[in-house]
Amino acid sequence: MKPTDDLLAIIPAEFHGDKLRCTWHAKQATWYVYRVDDIVYDPVKQHSIDKRTQFGKIKDGKWTYSPSWLKNREIEQLKKQLEAKKDDVDRAMENPATAYAVEHLKEITTRVPDPRQQLKTVYRLDHILTVMCLGMLGGFTGAMSLADYWSRYRYQLCRIMDDFPDEDISHDTINRLLRLIKPEHFLPLMSIFTSDLISHTSERLIHVDGKAVRASKTDDAKSGRYLLNVYDSGSRMFVAHELIGAKNNEISVVVDLLKKLDLKPGDIMTADAMHTQRATVAYLQSIGVGYCLAAKDNQEKLASEIMRHFAAVERRVKTHTPEPESGHDRIEIRETEIMPGSIMSKKLKDQWPGLAGGSIVKTTTQRIAKNGDKPETLETRYFICTIPYKSENSEKRIAEVVRSHWSVENQLHWVLDVVFGEDRIHASDVNYINNRSMCLKAASNILRTIQKIMAERGVEISISRLKEQCATPMDAMEVLGCFFEKQKIPFDVND
Repeated sequence: MKPTDDLLAIIPAEFHGDKLRCTWHAKQATWYVYRVDDIVYDPVKQHSIDKRTQFGKIKDGKWTYSPSWLKNREIEQLKKQLEAKKDDVDRAMENPATAYAVEHLKEITTRVPDPRQQLKTVYRLDHILTVMCLGMLGGFTGAMSLADYWSRYRYQLCRIMDDFPDEDISHDTINRLLRLIKPEHFLPLMSIFTSDLISHTSERLIHVDGKAVRASKTDDAKSGRYLLNVYDSGSRMFVAHELIGAKNNEISVVVDLLKKLDLKPGDIMTADAMHTQRATVAYLQSIGVGYCLAAKDNQEKLASEIMRHFAAVERRVKTHTPEPESGHDRIEIRETEIMPGSIMSKKLKDQWPGLAGGSIVKTTTQRIAKNGDKPETLETRYFICTIPYKSENSEKRIAEVVRSHWSVENQLHWVLDVVFGEDRIHASDVNYINNRSMCLKAASNILRTIQKIMAERGVEISISRLKEQCATPMDAMEVLGCFFEKQKIPFDVND
């Protein structure tokens, strides 16, 4: 029957119409509300029947939606959302920067030789590498999460890449590929996002520091595998790394790593005391590169003589004391003192090329807790540096160089561990660790580049938030378009 006015007052207005009907179920004391879509003849029952769409029911004067109708409404909404997303993808692909990024990424991913037996491959290497590049920008860093990313965003990936497969990829396939690819073969792809980005200005500051991947602990590496990282603080970019193997250490690796870099005369390298080695200094000076290296007990004679000079009553000292810094619930007071390297003994000057024309350095850092709940601390450190003592504002310049070394910890290692989870790489295979870490560092460099572009336009945004803006393949591809062409940022930072 057609609903009465009393029933129509209860039934939602969206269902009102000529085909709206109600049926009374006496036993349940319930009105069932539906729409008659068609009337068809049933040859089995030998009479006509209604084809209905159930809307809901009325019991005790209260309306309840039909579960089947709610489910169908949800499906329709999802279809509309999917169509809207498809339109967004199509519009993004029309962006010249995105189109350029698609072609450029396709070209560079084909540079990596495929280590697999070609007759047994199911997924193209360039497809897998492209998914890795896009996924890691959005924080999908592990083999499992990349496999999920492949499945979840297949439609977008099909629009980005020709002949993208319909099948899901397993995390084992991604894991195995990262173990098969040799790091030296991976480098042509990653160098686009790493060493090619560093500044080519004079007197670049290059920082060398080791970092453990804690989750990669093995019997041979109790603290996890170590990566020796090189960071350019001027560009705020990762430059290169070398995995420390079971049969070598940071000291033996550093010169070989430096030889792979495009170091120029006038550049300055900083490192902790482990790398205060004669072989390292000799190589740097042979190519005209300066240094600022910590002097500690591993070079006892060098450190002892520096300390004696600074302890002397009569000294030729230049001092730099910047304004106290406040942060992390403490106040830091820093002082840098320098003396000419020429006052060192002839033997040490001969052993350490560049020291005679440079400086010896003493830094003190006083830390005072603001709330007084921790004792005051005083840290003293010593360095050798090739910056000439007599050069203008040498004490300030050296203080800046010493301080800048910590940027490798604050701006690179922190981002790798906290934003990209490098410290949680559970693996023992050296190729896997090398390749996955390189991908994370490439992603960090890309986001740093975008961050700098936005800062130039007066917008400050964190790396974590930029990563969130790359959650889908199309978002990541638009960001890559900006990276390659330095065009307009594709998203609203106020979203």
